Amino acid sequence: MDNILCDKCSKHFNIKKIKERKLDGDVKVNYFTCPHCSTEYRSFYNNKAIRDRLFKMKQMQREIKKMTDQNVLECEELRVRYEEDAETM
Repeated sequence: MDNILCDKCSKHFNIKKIKERKLDGDVKVNYFTCPHCSTEYRSFYNNKAIRDRLFKMKQMQREIKKMTDQNVLECEELRVRYEEDAETM
């Protein structure tokens, strides 16, 4: 993300790294800081249940991509076969 304007020091900066810090229990916070004044901007909080669901979602996204790729290949095979058949008629 580019050109963030710090609310505290009014200087622009780019986010170099999203950091993560453990709070209490299994809760973590993700954040970035202004390199000029060190103001912390928290982007989101998560816990083990959220992280587990995010992991499952990534797995599902990979599976959906795999199925989509298979569909594209099969559709192309069908197109070629039926267009070639139509040409020979």
